[in-house]
Amino acid sequence: MKGVSPLLASVLLITLVILTSIIINSFFTSLTQTQQEKAISASACSQASMIIEEISCSNNVLKAVIHNTGDKELKDFSVYAKIGGNLIVNNTPFAGSSILNPGESTTVEIYTTSTGEIEEVKVYAQNCPGIYGRITNETEKVAC
Repeated sequence: MKGVSPLLASVLLITLVILTSIIINSFFTSLTQTQQEKAISASACSQASMIIEEISCSNNVLKAVIHNTGDKELKDFSVYAKIGGNLIVNNTPFAGSSILNPGESTTVEIYTTSTGEIEEVKVYAQNCPGIYGRITNETEKVAC
C-alpha cells in the first residue's frame, strides 16, 4: 500500500492553512466592522437628549409635547404610556413629526381606550436607542 507523497502532503497542508486563515480573517473583519458601526452610532447619539414638556389627554387621545434639548436630530418616535395601570404602546412612527431638530418641539399623539390617571409617559427616538423623554404623575397630574 502506498501513502501520499511528501510533496503532495506539504501542498495540501499549506492549502489547508491558507484557506483556514482566509476564513478566520473574514470572520474577524466582519466582526470588527460591526463593532465599529455600533460604536459610531452610540457616539453620534451621545449628545442627544429630549424632554417631555407637557402632556394632555382628551377624546381618547394622549398628547405629549416633546422638546429636543440635545445637539442631534431625533426622529421616528415611539410612545409608551401607563394609564390607570394599563400599558399602552405605539411603535409606529408619527406622520408629520418624524424629524425633530435640536431646539425644536413637537407634539406626538397616541390613541387610548384606557381611562384613569396617567402614571407615566415615555417617548423614545428610534434613531437613538436609549434616548427618551419621561414624565410621571409625580411631575404632572393628568387624567384620561
